[in-house]
Amino acid sequence: MVCLVLLLALNSIEIVIRYFFDSSNIWSQEVSLLLVCGTIFFGFAKIVIDQEDIAISFLVNFLTEKGRYTAEILVNALLAFTAGYMFYHTILLMRIQSGQKTLLAEIPYFYYSFPLAIVLMVVLLQGIVQTVYLFQQRRKLV
Repeated sequence: MVCLVLLLALNSIEIVIRYFFDSSNIWSQEVSLLLVCGTIFFGFAKIVIDQEDIAISFLVNFLTEKGRYTAEILVNALLAFTAGYMFYHTILLMRIQSGQKTLLAEIPYFYYSFPLAIVLMVVLLQGIVQTVYLFQQRRKLV
């Protein structure tokens, strides 16, 4: 939310400066991109943690209780695996980007990838925790 508010404020100021003063900040595009990265990646993490992601519920509704349980475990395991795989490659990307900076504002490229690494770690942990929780719930039911 903070990134979004900062993004809106920065772009509003930039529009006013361009319109009234016929000038521009050369660094605003790079900072805006950084704030967009933060907004998107941290927003996605919140959606995953709140479990408000899109689900194909009409298919799940046709399943039995055991089928729903199996589908939920499969979804969480796939989520954890995918997040882990992407996290690994994001770390590799961050290693490649170390020492590199943007041309105008000289923002380290690391800052553009860092929110993604944090989000993928959160999603990975969420997938693992949910899978373990489902297995524990199943044992209590049986």
